[in-house]
Amino acid sequence: RKFKEGDLVLKRPMGRDKGGNMTANWEGPFRIHEVFEGGAYQLETMEGEVMPRT
Repeated sequence: RKFKEGDLVLKRPMGRDKGGNMTANWEGPFRIHEVFEGGAYQLETMEGEVMPRT
């Protein structure tokens, strides 16, 4: 699936701890800030803070 700037998305947490079934599977929502070639996206929070690349 392709997203465009301004779309709202959820993302999987990086480095999830071993919290079992009770840990959240998703974080967000985030807004697509920029779309790069090759299918990479830069996200921003709902408050407009651009997320660092991960």
